Amino acid sequence: MLSDTERQKKIKYKPQHIFQRIKERKHLFPNGAITKKCIDECFAAIKNRNRGVFVKDNRNDSQSSHVCIFVGESGEIIALPCKIDDENIVWLTIKDVRKDTSNPNWFVNSYNEVAKTRGLPSLPLIFRGIEGGI
Repeated sequence: MLSDTERQKKIKYKPQHIFQRIKERKHLFPNGAITKKCIDECFAAIKNRNRGVFVKDNRNDSQSSHVCIFVGESGEIIALPCKIDDENIVWLTIKDVRKDTSNPNWFVNSYNEVAKTRGLPSLPLIFRGIEGGI
């Protein structure tokens, strides 16, 4: 988890990479045609502790130190892997949790651990091969 002070660090990202991910994952953002609104939605999740949950990224193959997980306006679970240093939050990419091939429930379980301490609603687990799952 990040403190409110840590959430206020400057956010850095590579615009071309993020714009491409928004284009590829437009189903995550109902305002997908308007890239600025998508970026604003992600910034809100990073900055507001009631909007997004930060968890330490302990996945083996990860380049990020933390992941901000939130439910977008689309109702989809979105993950924003980030590297956090003394001055910045470096936003690396956008992940569609339902389509994560390694372990989508890592994101869900990590979110739910923090959400219950804040009174936020929990997320359902993702089941593959079952109606309603992927």
